[in-house]
Amino acid sequence: MAAKLVGFCFVILNVVLHVSTSSGQGEQQQALTALSASVTKTQSCIAFLKTLSPANKAVQDCIETITSSVDHLTKSVKELGLVGKPNEDLALHVNNVKTWVSAAITDQTDCLDGLDGPNADAKLRDSIRPKVVESSQAVSSALASINRLPTK
Repeated sequence: MAAKLVGFCFVILNVVLHVSTSSGQGEQQQALTALSASVTKTQSCIAFLKTLSPANKAVQDCIETITSSVDHLTKSVKELGLVGKPNEDLALHVNNVKTWVSAAITDQTDCLDGLDGPNADAKLRDSIRPKVVESSQAVSSALASINRLPTK
């Protein structure tokens, strides 16, 4: 399963990089494009979660952690926009983005971990997991693109 996930991430990243490169965009724009796509995918995940049983603690926890993930990603988009501006510390901004995107991945992992408890509803877990994994793949692809940015 992990190999398929990694492979899928590289497919997404290659598509983003191909589209960005062929349209003349630089590495920063490629990272912004991937990051923006991950925000959209993660917001879609939240919308899906909100259609599920609101009384279920695991669903509530997932909504909370995935919302935190969107917050980290949105903050990252704004921070990445500062890269390259005059008098801005490039390394600081890129490292902030890496930290926040990594935190977004952790949030999504926390959601999935919460679905595996001893009293977990297997049917509910099986409906949520693909949406969260899809979002996590987009975020991982964005992080891979961000890791290609220069810090000097």
